[in-house]
Amino acid sequence: MKLTRVLSTTVAIAAMVVCGVMPAKAQFNFGARVGWAISDLGQENSEEYLAEPSAGVMAEYYLPSSFGFRLGVGYARKGSGLIYGQLGPKENWSGFRPMPNAPVYMNAGLDYLDIPLQVRYKRSIDEKARLSVGLGGYLGYGLGGDMNLVYPDEFLKSDVFNGTMHGIRPERSIKAFNRTDFGALIDVEFVYRHFAVGLDYRLGLRNVHDHLPVYPNATNATARNYTLNISVGYNFK
Repeated sequence: MKLTRVLSTTVAIAAMVVCGVMPAKAQFNFGARVGWAISDLGQENSEEYLAEPSAGVMAEYYLPSSFGFRLGVGYARKGSGLIYGQLGPKENWSGFRPMPNAPVYMNAGLDYLDIPLQVRYKRSIDEKARLSVGLGGYLGYGLGGDMNLVYPDEFLKSDVFNGTMHGIRPERSIKAFNRTDFGALIDVEFVYRHFAVGLDYRLGLRNVHDHLPVYPNATNATARNYTLNISVGYNFK
């Protein structure tokens, strides 16, 4: 996508600039990461987490003091596994026939392009190994995804960012998810030579949906992305 190319180019240019201005004892790394993202939308009526692959690239710059910065661009599928409840207030959907107390089930997978930015601190274990921690935030942009809804005996699919339903009745729609996301980020990473193993947690601060269609007891429920990511990677120097 055009946005992906622009962001990748931005990271590459920033990396070249940093390489040209960093002091002799400073350290610059460029690397790639792949992993597994375990996520949830923070709903009390969730029965399952969503677990999907993730991937990204990053550039980091460490000062001689062992403090540094990391900028990245990555893909992750967030959302939630099985959520159960009842169909919520009518302003969140149209074209459905209300069925009081009828059980409704849904899951949602939201594809995001994330841009994390962190302040980091590293500690050498020996000449070949080091441990680092990072604290910062991220910006996310929704690329696509899908939401599956069972109501009460029909299986329907929705495009998460425009709310269009694909089912028996074309007039049906669900209120769409917000396309932008942002939040806080904390992570820890172990590096041996060029190989890295990491764990990060992303706490969404934006409501990605003001009113989910499936509510516990048909009450209001907002949704935020909560994601635990386990990754492995390789650093190029």
